[in-house]
Amino acid sequence: MKNEFCSSTGFLIHEVVAFMDNQAQKILQTKLDISYFQFLILCMVDSNPEATQKDLSVMLKYTEAAVSKQVEILRKSGFLDIQVDKNNRRQHILRLTDLGTQIVQKAYKLLNDAGSVFFQTLEKAEQKVFNKSLLKLSKFIQSYPN
Repeated sequence: MKNEFCSSTGFLIHEVVAFMDNQAQKILQTKLDISYFQFLILCMVDSNPEATQKDLSVMLKYTEAAVSKQVEILRKSGFLDIQVDKNNRRQHILRLTDLGTQIVQKAYKLLNDAGSVFFQTLEKAEQKVFNKSLLKLSKFIQSYPN
């Protein structure tokens, strides 16, 4: 029974994701001195320029407190600028600084390079099918009720 579980799709996806997360953490910490979680925050701000801390907590599925703590670290590091929303003074809009934009671009390149080495184990046709399947699963996740 154990062997069946270890070869199941769910287990294998977890194994691959855990490996990729660990590699990303090592690369980002070593090369850019940021955590993978901090990168995800910067990435979300890059993709959603009017995002608030609350928005990020929903998108990343982390508590507001966890996001808030990392946002403050990123602000102190000079990667994020925090502005009070004109329409709601309790909301804080996050924006990348120039330094934050540079870090995100470096991180994208580092992680893309690492990913391309990892995915070279698949043939081009397998990569296409795999990516198509992941996109389908991603669309499902986005429509899935919290």
